[in-house]
Amino acid sequence: MFVRFRKPFPVKDTRHGKITYPRGWAGEIDEATFAAAKAANALVPLPDPVFPATAEAAEGVKLLEDAEQSVVAAQAKLDAATSDAEKKAAQKSLDEAKAALAKLKG
Repeated sequence: MFVRFRKPFPVKDTRHGKITYPRGWAGEIDEATFAAAKAANALVPLPDPVFPATAEAAEGVKLLEDAEQSVVAAQAKLDAATSDAEKKAAQKSLDEAKAALAKLKG
């Protein structure tokens, strides 16, 4: 696990004896060392992600993509319409799709 130490942290290693990670050192450490360093409050906390991935955010993106596809499909239907009745129905569908997309975008 990648960490940064906020203060010196000594560790007994079975292969290398005593190791002291200096303040400010950053790099990969094993799980046992991570648990001990975290318990000793020797690690710099990791920042929160700028854009946390949540199910709610993913659902919002999916709704926007679906609404955009509805607008594209409605426009294609309008372009393919031949009679006045088809054009009127396609225009109504396009207007509804655009309104739904505008509502989602806020």
